[in-house]
Amino acid sequence: MKKIQIGISKLTPGWQIILDQISINYSQIQPNKPIDPTEYSLLIINSKDLELEFINKWTDAGGAILWEAKAYCSLNKIAYHTK
Repeated sequence: MKKIQIGISKLTPGWQIILDQISINYSQIQPNKPIDPTEYSLLIINSKDLELEFINKWTDAGGAILWEAKAYCSLNKIAYHTK
């Protein structure tokens, strides 16, 4: 059985609480350091510290991503609005 491991771009207190509550293995990834898609089951992108090229390489290799809207908009140069 494969163990689930989550990588997160910025480990904030909120994300740490969520990941601890669901009892999942996680670690903060190093910005733009190459990662093998077999190392993590999912990357949570919640900061603009990563380069879009790095993220595209990750997904092209079969990696999965969960984006926070603000980080997605920032990295893709899309206006971010809240109500």
